[in-house]
Amino acid sequence: MQTPRRLSDELARIADQCKGRQLTFRELSAMVEERGDSMLALLLSLPFLMPVPLPGYSIAIGLYFILLGTREALGYPLWLPKWIANRSVSSAALVKVFSSTSRLFRRFEKVIKPRGKWAVDNPAVQTARGILIAICGFLLCLPLPPGTNSPPGTCIILLCIGALENDAVFHVLGYIAFVLNLVFFGALLFFGVHGVQWLSKYSEFMK
Repeated sequence: MQTPRRLSDELARIADQCKGRQLTFRELSAMVEERGDSMLALLLSLPFLMPVPLPGYSIAIGLYFILLGTREALGYPLWLPKWIANRSVSSAALVKVFSSTSRLFRRFEKVIKPRGKWAVDNPAVQTARGILIAICGFLLCLPLPPGTNSPPGTCIILLCIGALENDAVFHVLGYIAFVLNLVFFGALLFFGVHGVQWLSKYSEFMK
């Protein structure tokens, strides 16, 4: 049985394939077909960790995650409607994101390893993961200032790493990140417009 590529190698390979051409979600999905939906979800959530401008990206990807999470929670394979599958993404931005995160993953891969596969494969855990991904997708769709996409994006990334590497520890980290998301967005809701305005000013200051 062939050993799966490490995530860092997989990201480096995809970065090379992205060079010099516009890619659609359908083409990205084909690149990682052997790894499945979790790999595509990981790829599409990585830009939220980096300050790369992708106009309209968060809404389209947020809708994708709602669809992915809902179908996973119900036990169905992913199906992409044409208006998502045929949507193109900036090649230059993807190359930058995947190359940078490949180097980042290579530093931390020693702490990512199969542990608790029985828990990761549990149907109840898969249902919970789907629900959390769908909720994070909804949060990504909200019309909020820059900086608010990173928390739900991080949660999805942790859950996807856990699924891809059969690592229950990263699943638990994903659940913790989800709780922190609830606290973060709950605070924004509580403070209302003033909280959003403050966050917008803070984001501008950090650039």
